[in-house]
Amino acid sequence: MRPVSKWIISLTGLIVLVTGGLAILLAINVPGVTNELNHWLLINPDVTRWVLLVLNVITALTGGILLLIGIFKRKRLRAVRYQKNHGEIMLPIAAMEHDLQYRLSESGRLDRPHVSLTVRRHKQADVKVSALTTDPDYQQVGQEALQVVNDYLQKSLGLTLRRPRIEVRPATPDTHPARVV
Repeated sequence: MRPVSKWIISLTGLIVLVTGGLAILLAINVPGVTNELNHWLLINPDVTRWVLLVLNVITALTGGILLLIGIFKRKRLRAVRYQKNHGEIMLPIAAMEHDLQYRLSESGRLDRPHVSLTVRRHKQADVKVSALTTDPDYQQVGQEALQVVNDYLQKSLGLTLRRPRIEVRPATPDTHPARVV
């Protein structure tokens, strides 16, 4: 979950908790607390009205924001549907990621590639590849990886590649996992 969404949900939860707590304290008789709260409400009715109004307005606004986020947030697809004359096939995004990861590792110059693929509506794809290499020419290795990604996603699967991110790092002795025998 994004930090902004967590903040909005936490704020809404806190305000609903305070407002609900006040309503519960007014509805049931809690010795000592309810009498003090009723006394304070009778002495300061304008302040009480404004405090409750502000709390409810903030709750309504954050609820409206959450509703708008729910309605207009882009939908990520879990599978891509291909339909031809003979039928229809659903190809899971995870299978595409694994296949692309295999193709990148088979290209020979990348070690342990990690692929993250996001496919949105209208077959638009964002891809992020991070891998290690022992080749000192990182730019050339990155271009070859981009070509493999391009061939697979655009030419083979017919996806529109929006934002490809290729990150190639040097393979040092620290990046290789230790073997326990």
